Amino acid sequence: MTDTRKDRSVTLLVGPAASGKTEAAVRILRERGEGSKGSEPGHHRSLLVVASRLQQRHLRARTRDRVRGQGRIHVHQLSGLVRLVIRLAGSKVTNLSDPMRLVVLRSVMRSLASEGHLPRFAPVAHKPGFVARVGYLIAEAQEAMVAPQAWKEAGVTAYDFELASIYERYQSTLEQQGLADGSRRLWLAWEALRATPEVLPALGTLVVDGFDQFTPLQLELIAALARRANRSSITLTRGNGERPAHRRFAHTFAHLVEKFRPAVEVQEIQPSGPPRSVVLAHIEAHLFDLEPPPLLAGVGVLRRIEAADREREVRTALRQVRQRLQEGVPPEQVAILFRCGAAYEPLLREVAAEYGVPLALCDGRPLGESPQVVAFLMLLRLPLENYPRRLLVEVWRGFADGRLSGPFRGFCQFAATHYPPVLAETGGAMGFERAASLLDRAIREAGVLAGLFRLRSVLAALAQAPPRSGQIDEPDPDEDEAALAPAVSPEDARKVLNLLDAFAAWLKPPGKATIAGYVAWVQERYGGEGRERPLEMEAPDLIASHLLPC
Repeated sequence: MTDTRKDRSVTLLVGPAASGKTEAAVRILRERGEGSKGSEPGHHRSLLVVASRLQQRHLRARTRDRVRGQGRIHVHQLSGLVRLVIRLAGSKVTNLSDPMRLVVLRSVMRSLASEGHLPRFAPVAHKPGFVARVGYLIAEAQEAMVAPQAWKEAGVTAYDFELASIYERYQSTLEQQGLADGSRRLWLAWEALRATPEVLPALGTLVVDGFDQFTPLQLELIAALARRANRSSITLTRGNGERPAHRRFAHTFAHLVEKFRPAVEVQEIQPSGPPRSVVLAHIEAHLFDLEPPPLLAGVGVLRRIEAADREREVRTALRQVRQRLQEGVPPEQVAILFRCGAAYEPLLREVAAEYGVPLALCDGRPLGESPQVVAFLMLLRLPLENYPRRLLVEVWRGFADGRLSGPFRGFCQFAATHYPPVLAETGGAMGFERAASLLDRAIREAGVLAGLFRLRSVLAALAQAPPRSGQIDEPDPDEDEAALAPAVSPEDARKVLNLLDAFAAWLKPPGKATIAGYVAWVQERYGGEGRERPLEMEAPDLIASHLLPC
């Protein structure tokens, strides 16, 4: 069933950067919500589509204070909205993360190379960098709505036929296995809205904010969403189209006007807030210029203030901040940088509460102190130090508690190919916690400190020993915890030995390789995971952050 309604009115809110386009969009949502009281169902439902998670959290907090009875404003990232539409449409697909997407693509390329379909790319089909580059080209083709056959027929270069063959096999693999990467999820959501628009409830107002450009597939999806809304608004930065930094804005504006013509209106948003920083205005005016002029208007940009002690220093700084806030500067655009958290954080909290200044503290941390980095360095030290007992036990526990989630996935992929029974015996990430405890007990009892050969010998001897028998006495409370731990049975010893063999094979570095080869090996063991997520704030706050750790 197709949507019988014509394209509704679409308003483009255009203006320079920081001119208040988002403020205008939020105001539109509120005004239309107030004007929809007593209207038919669906007219009071509003949808705000944003580009980033931080923007989603920020705007969700700002739109939460609406008057009761006006209807809820749903705030979604575009990616989250796509998943929602797919779920409402009843499509049964498994989301494919970026690392797993490269794994599938590498498997496809190796299969095609072994079948003789990649005569030019076969020598490099296994290289991670080449696989990532091909994945980038395929993603561009997907979002540009270029079919594999059209790519083949274009034949711009001698390599296009092989690239199109990889693209075609990759697409068919996703369809056969019920997988969906980011671009295919966009396609499935667009197809669902095009075939059955009613899969998404009717909307009173649709607002799209925070995007500076759209791929053809994203634009088709936005158009399908606009057909479900009575009124739609899209914000877009617009400046001097002759400047290199603004050309993409001009192209996006032209595409939007062409897509929604004739039901498109353009509303210019003029800056109405406090004057912009001289430095930021200079940077924007000369961004991407090969020879930018020097910044002449630098008077007043930097002020030096001396205080008798830290408390007066903090009070002086926060008085300046409070003055900026009263002038209308948004809190999230003000930052205080300080060197030592132990000295300044208590004072900042106390004085900020006294002055009524919203504050969000963000502690910095040296990279070497990150739990994920520390755990991964322990993992790499294992073969270099010949598998010390304590280090090995701690790494296996890192697999279980999530510190080594990326390496754990990499090990599972390796074991699934070379040691299939090990995965079934281990039973997932938490199986490593039990295996670590069993290994620690067995090696402690044997008095072994390190050495892969010795570890294997101890486990092999336990695996061949007859099972222990006898009555279990009541535990003595004076005994330590290690003495109360259960003995390692032959069956458990066999499973731990198999796991250790698979783990050591996976972690064995290449005997001889180039620097690039060793780097690729480390990257494969890391799995591309484990990066800490950035700070996300529920509401706009003044940000106070360490400049350097103590």
